[in-house]
Amino acid sequence: MVVALGASLGCAKDLSALSPFPCARDQTCPLGLVCVPGVGCTAARLDGLCSPETDCSPAGGSCLLGICAQPCAPGCPAGRVCARVGGEEACVADCAGGGACAPGLECKALWYGDRRGCLPAERVPLACFATVAEAKPVCGRDSFNVTCANGSTCAENSSCLANGTSCDCNPGFVAWSCANDQPCSSANRCSFPDWWCLPEGLSSSCVKDASFTPGRYQCADGREVRATCETSCESVCADSTRCDPVRQTCGSLTRPKCTFSDTDAGTVVTACVPSSGAVPVGGTCTRDLSTLEANDDCAAGGVCVSLGAPGTLVCRGFCTSSVSCGPGAHCVSMTEAPRVGLCSPDCALFADCGPGATCAPARDFDDLVTARCREVSPAALGTPCTYQQDCDVFQLCAVQSDGGEGCAALCDPSHPCDAGTCTVIRDSRLPTGSGFCL
Repeated sequence: MVVALGASLGCAKDLSALSPFPCARDQTCPLGLVCVPGVGCTAARLDGLCSPETDCSPAGGSCLLGICAQPCAPGCPAGRVCARVGGEEACVADCAGGGACAPGLECKALWYGDRRGCLPAERVPLACFATVAEAKPVCGRDSFNVTCANGSTCAENSSCLANGTSCDCNPGFVAWSCANDQPCSSANRCSFPDWWCLPEGLSSSCVKDASFTPGRYQCADGREVRATCETSCESVCADSTRCDPVRQTCGSLTRPKCTFSDTDAGTVVTACVPSSGAVPVGGTCTRDLSTLEANDDCAAGGVCVSLGAPGTLVCRGFCTSSVSCGPGAHCVSMTEAPRVGLCSPDCALFADCGPGATCAPARDFDDLVTARCREVSPAALGTPCTYQQDCDVFQLCAVQSDGGEGCAALCDPSHPCDAGTCTVIRDSRLPTGSGFCL
């Protein structure tokens, strides 16, 4: 019996060699055999533990990821999923549905989608593939190396605007003050050379730390996330709640759509949610307001809102710059972490936006003033206001001469002020001479 048993297993010399199956520890078997825990060395089979010297060809594969497996290209057969560990990949048994793995293998999360695969215990799929180093940015005068057509200059990672006097940070970057370490805005105005274009997701103090070099994280699920000081590549990529709604980087099979979601704290974040419709950007849509998630019937890449169309729900596309919205639209900032906006159609001041709405100035993602249709509230000129929608048709909420905010009449060369002076709005994409009566 001892001889017969040893011959059938191929590597056991006697019964003592079968316990605790040494090959299960070092995966070593004679050429052409694979290690199967609980059995020993046997003929090559898929999912059997192997070493680089093992001949897995009888099983139709190669020794990949420590098991006999087939390569992922051109694709994995039914019941198998492509697993990537470091720079190596292979088709492994799919255990996402709760199926048991072969002896010696464990069901592991593969970090892209809801996929799970059977792998040896020591093979740990990483959520992060790599960190791509970027040049350390420079704040201030030395960063102004982009030359415009009129001879003026803009900061690195920005573009010259058509007016020849303004610059616009490229998608993925934010205008930031070198002086007070705050983002440039209407309240924190920045001018040459007191600003630069800071990569999104970074704090300025983080970048100024000489030990830190900005970079991009390449995640296993295809996401590209910009590096931060506070987190590691692995922790960022392993956080499945983070996603990029512009690139639509959700790899989840059950939650494939990246969109906006409200939190209990009242903030807007991005999250992967189930897909429940295919309404294209620009189409009318429906939305379930009983949940925090944007549970709507927009196709991936859009979210159902009334932005730019008061009284109507429309699928609006995600954006990170007005440039990406194309002509006739601008990007309205909606979230800060990550900074993402929605494309809203432009309108012409004094044009008709329909009942209960008006075309009014509003700041876009790039902190320049444009115009979009908004809801109105009946309000006399001078009425105190907090938001633009607190004011009536052909009005905007503006700072008054006494320092307070009140509803002021719009004006342009074709619509002069009945009282006061037409104060031109600066840093805008509006027609020349557009402003409000002060």
